[in-house]
Amino acid sequence: MKPSRKWAIALWLAAYAACGPIPNPPTPKPPIVVAVSVASSTDGRPIGGATVWHQPKPDVTRQTDQTGAASLPVAAITSGVCAKKEGFHSPGLPAQPYTCIPLTGSSARLQLQPVPPPEPPPLPTPILHSDRQIFRDASAHNAGWRWKGVSAFKLLRRFQLGEDIGPFLAAYKGYNILRVWPYVTWTGTGWEPPTVDVLKAFLRRVGDAGWMVELTLLTDDNASRIPWAKALVASLAAAPRPTNLVIEIGNEPETHKHIDTQALKAVLDASGFLYASGNYESCGDEQHPCSKAFGLFGDAHTPRDSEWPRKAHDLMEYFHGKGPHYITEPARPYPWVADEPAKTQDVAPPKAPLTKADDWRAYGGTAALLGAGATFHCETCKYADLPTAEERTLAAAMLEGLNAFPAEAPTGQYARPSDASLRTYTIDGKWMVRVRPTTSAPSGGWTRIGTSNILWKR
Repeated sequence: MKPSRKWAIALWLAAYAACGPIPNPPTPKPPIVVAVSVASSTDGRPIGGATVWHQPKPDVTRQTDQTGAASLPVAAITSGVCAKKEGFHSPGLPAQPYTCIPLTGSSARLQLQPVPPPEPPPLPTPILHSDRQIFRDASAHNAGWRWKGVSAFKLLRRFQLGEDIGPFLAAYKGYNILRVWPYVTWTGTGWEPPTVDVLKAFLRRVGDAGWMVELTLLTDDNASRIPWAKALVASLAAAPRPTNLVIEIGNEPETHKHIDTQALKAVLDASGFLYASGNYESCGDEQHPCSKAFGLFGDAHTPRDSEWPRKAHDLMEYFHGKGPHYITEPARPYPWVADEPAKTQDVAPPKAPLTKADDWRAYGGTAALLGAGATFHCETCKYADLPTAEERTLAAAMLEGLNAFPAEAPTGQYARPSDASLRTYTIDGKWMVRVRPTTSAPSGGWTRIGTSNILWKR
């Protein structure tokens, strides 16, 4: 061995003896893996596709799977863990598009709050006019429009008192016009009219939700109300005139009272509003029949007797004449609405297996097939209270009947075929209502509308 090499080895051995062995480089610690889950704060459902990260290392991210879970590597259990996803924000903080919580262990549960969908645009308010038996909507290319009303006598008063009327409107989704009274003289439960400004605000509120309003000006025959009613109509007719308002001058003008509807004829004729006088009661006798009805449409309160579902047929007789009270009655050739039919308390159910719902379905269908529509009437809706369970069922059944046929159907050819029912009515041989049928189906290739034996088409 050469001397230089011997010296190098000797020096190395001396250094090793003095310092000990040279240590190996340190082994890095494995990262801590945290189990992260992200769910909705509104219903607890997992949120897949959310981005999660550890606050000191926001550049290291993971995506949650369909179960809302992700495994997130962190350097240490410190600071916090965060999550975000498009369409969500921090619970209670709509301006913050992410949420963070302290990280205190090997798992973290985060919540994100869904961004609510935008409010739907207001439904267009119809601009109605009369065309023979039906209404047409000038805001929808003059399409036929069916009256699907609900009694809501006290709703304006509730609005005036600052109450939330939204739940009542929601309870009658699918209906389109509210029958509202500005005042009543009921002992202990009556109310007085609001100001014109309150009424206009109410019309805007329900109009934004897609509702029309039928305002009954006079609910009693106190003549001192007439100047007020005239002034109200003149104020409402001034620009900008509400487009979702139709007017009834008097409620049951000749039933236990004598409302002078003629006193308001001139101001209504000049107003531009679609209006009815409210007169429908019998007048004169069979030898000398008459009619006090006038206006641009009619609203009848059909009888609430044991065969009441078929009495929506009266709407056709008002239009064509020869009824409903006398065969000699004159025609009143404008749309007629069944505006205050029976409440459930007023009538008995039909013979089983038929139900009250079948009667309400038949009445709505008949009013739609032979007239311009109908108004659902009930004890709670008089006070604009929420409906009972039975009233909800009956309202849904009547709406099924009102929706069964095209709005133009009443302008077609009427027939009353012989059928196993209390009454059966058809239009153009294409649309049929069977009132209290006793068989499951009519002959002649008819198809059910819905699941009952009441409404048919072919």
